[in-house]
Amino acid sequence: TFDASQSTDGTGNPLIFFEWDFGDGENVAGEGESTVQHLYGKPGRYVLTLTVTDSTGIQDRKITNVFVASPAARINVTPDSGQIGTSFTFSGAGSTTDVGTIVSYQWSAVLNGQNYDLDQSTGSSINVDFDQPGIYTVTLTVTDSSGKQDSTSVEVLVESQAPNATFEYSIPNPTDPGTYFFDATDSSDPDPQDVITFEWDFDGIEGEDYEVIDEENAGETITIRFLTEGKRDISLTVRDQHEAELQKSDVVS
Repeated sequence: TFDASQSTDGTGNPLIFFEWDFGDGENVAGEGESTVQHLYGKPGRYVLTLTVTDSTGIQDRKITNVFVASPAARINVTPDSGQIGTSFTFSGAGSTTDVGTIVSYQWSAVLNGQNYDLDQSTGSSINVDFDQPGIYTVTLTVTDSSGKQDSTSVEVLVESQAPNATFEYSIPNPTDPGTYFFDATDSSDPDPQDVITFEWDFDGIEGEDYEVIDEENAGETITIRFLTEGKRDISLTVRDQHEAELQKSDVVS
């Protein structure tokens, strides 16, 4: 089914004539033919051309490729995004063939260019609980009773959960009240395989307002000597290792 009902005219004139060329020698044209159905007789790549004409005779054309395969693999996924613990259902029940029946459904998944082991990899429908955040590419390969195959893929987003930033501070030596020990070891991330980093803001310029005396575990604990007097607004930002839309952070002051 081809639907051009959303086609519009930039000048506001109505579209009155639709001409379809299906790329296999068959054509349909006429007024009101904005939605048409066409049956291709064999697999292959076809160049589909739609020409529309408005009431003033001005035309526009859209050309696209149509790929017809038998069998034809189809995937429906519910939901298409979620967090760790979300159960994703992948269904290949919409796959079809013109020769016999679909006899095999084979599923695979890739994360960051690496194969991801699925607990269930066969069957017309599978349920998957992904155990780490990322954008997964899930592929279905179907085989029909004639031995022919077709594959298709979908992407699902498993979102990262935000870490929890927290810290405590103390003065290790009462005789040196300008030196503080900051401890963020109780900061955590609910995603078990995530690695968090620590970014401190000591409300000043290092070397002028404060200096770092000691730092361990990439900033998880840090000892600071303040070089100038005054009130300080200290903040800690904790981030996970992901990039772009997957990265989550938390800030505490």
